[in-house]
Amino acid sequence: MAHRCNPSVVRGVWAAKAVVQKGISLLPRAQRVNRVFQELGGRLDLSDATLRQQLEWAGRHLRTFDELGGHAGGSRPEGFRVVELGSGWHPIIPLCMFLAGAGEVLMCDLEDLSDEKLLAESVDALLAAHDAGTLAGDVPGVLPERVDRLRSARAELPGRGRPAVLRSLGLVVTAGDIRNVDLGGPELVVSNTVFEHIDPDVLVEILRAFRRGAAQGTVMSHLVDMCDHYLYVDGSITPYNFLRFSERQWRWIDNSVQPMNRLRLHQYRDLYRGAGVDITRERLGDGRAEDLVGVPLAPPFDTMAPGDVAVKSVWFDTRFATTTRSDTDTDTDTDTDTGGTAT
Repeated sequence: MAHRCNPSVVRGVWAAKAVVQKGISLLPRAQRVNRVFQELGGRLDLSDATLRQQLEWAGRHLRTFDELGGHAGGSRPEGFRVVELGSGWHPIIPLCMFLAGAGEVLMCDLEDLSDEKLLAESVDALLAAHDAGTLAGDVPGVLPERVDRLRSARAELPGRGRPAVLRSLGLVVTAGDIRNVDLGGPELVVSNTVFEHIDPDVLVEILRAFRRGAAQGTVMSHLVDMCDHYLYVDGSITPYNFLRFSERQWRWIDNSVQPMNRLRLHQYRDLYRGAGVDITRERLGDGRAEDLVGVPLAPPFDTMAPGDVAVKSVWFDTRFATTTRSDTDTDTDTDTDTGGTAT
């Protein structure tokens, strides 16, 4: 007999959104339909808070690149190449990489979700931050000549169109499965709150693809948000709300528009190990064992170490020392820093 969810624990704003997303996920071109609902709800607006968060993430990626790549106090390689997994709606991170000197940024996503309007909003926001004098404090190494190029590109956008402007900035939209993309030995690989939406079996293959596509010295920087993402539309629930449900129950609730794999910290470490990718440095966000007091946990979370389950976010940083690792090499080298946070 199928174990359906208890209606008493599936209610509220988050549940309503879950029902809508479940329905959308059954439709053709579900992501495009979801965009319409996002626009109607104002969720595609580039708010000041969203911009600040994106700039913080971009800055942390670049600092990681400098620290692990040996550029701190020196200069980054001219025209460095970047791969971003999950570029999403507003290309803030790729544009920051351009401003900081990147020669090419592969913007990888299953679908190209952005458009000319969202690109224009992103460029306008970055130029406004620069003109206000705040951009350089968030994004290290912004080059004045790149700001000038971005300003010119913005003026040309209505006439030239999005594809041509992106090409002029070295931003390459790569729609499809990243496991099939020739990464070409990038210097930097990044993602922001993407891993938690990927099936574990697929994620380990993506990590293997990153390892195969890396060059010696390639740096990876990935931010994982392990909170229930419905928290961001319903402040009445806890970050651990989705851990109340069994695997079978969660399959009824989860959807393909914004799936959540619910993996906890040790499970991500296991995936890295299984992919043969070292974790050079960890930076844990908030979340302590005592935060789970009074929170009902379903199997298998109820048997996991509470301190592990409670962690809300983590930055995984890697520096590839070689490109000759085999699929069965699972050694890791972890240095934990508790300074990271996703929210």
